[in-house]
Amino acid sequence: MSLAIWPELFDTEGTDPVAASPDFPELCRLLFSAASDEDTIARIAARSSAHPNGFLKVVVVPGLRVHTWFTTAESADADAHDHRWPYASLTLTGALREREYRLSTPDDPAARPVTALRYRSDHEKGTFSFSTGIPAWLRQGEARVLRPGAMAAEPATRIHRVRAEVPMTSTLVHTGPPRAAASTVYRAGSAPVDPGRAERPDTATVRNCLLRSTAALNALMG
Repeated sequence: MSLAIWPELFDTEGTDPVAASPDFPELCRLLFSAASDEDTIARIAARSSAHPNGFLKVVVVPGLRVHTWFTTAESADADAHDHRWPYASLTLTGALREREYRLSTPDDPAARPVTALRYRSDHEKGTFSFSTGIPAWLRQGEARVLRPGAMAAEPATRIHRVRAEVPMTSTLVHTGPPRAAASTVYRAGSAPVDPGRAERPDTATVRNCLLRSTAALNALMG
C-alpha cells in the first residue's frame, strides 16, 4: 500500500506519527476492490484473526487493518497495552472508549499493580505468545470516546486501553515501521497466559467487514 493513501503520516525517521488525513476515496476503492475479489478475500482471511483483546483484526494489506468489535462484552476485559509501531486510526462506526495510562512506581498511591507481559504475534502463522510477567504499576490518565470520523495518531510507546461502547464498533488502523520486536500488555493480577493460535475469520465475515468499512467511509465523506 502506498503511503499516499494516508499522506505525511510518519515523520522522516518513521518513528512518530504526525497529524494527517487519509485519502478517503482511495481507501474506499482499495477496500471495495478487495471485497470484490474472492482470491483477495481468501488471502486477507488467511492473515486476519481474532485478537485477545476482544476484536476481529482484518489485515487488508501490510500496514492497514480494520478492527471490529462485534459486541461490547468482547472488550470488557481488554488489557492496557502499548504497540510495536506508531499508528494512526480512524473510527468508522460505533464508539470506542479509550483510557490512557502511564507507568508509575509502588509508592504512588494512585497507581495500581499489574503484570507486564511481552506480547508477540505472527499474522501469517496465526499464533501469539506472552513472555513471563514482571511486576509493574500503572497510573490512570484521561479518557476519551472516539466516534465516527475521529482520527488519532499515536507513538508506539503510548499505553492505553480501549473498549467498544456499542456493538459493531470498527476502526481503520494504519501502522508505521516497527519500533520493537514485541509490545507490552499490562494485565491485572498475576495469572499466567498460555501461548495460543488465533481463530481465523471465514471469507464471508471478511467480505462483510470490508463492505461495511467501505460504506462507513462513504458516509464520512458525505
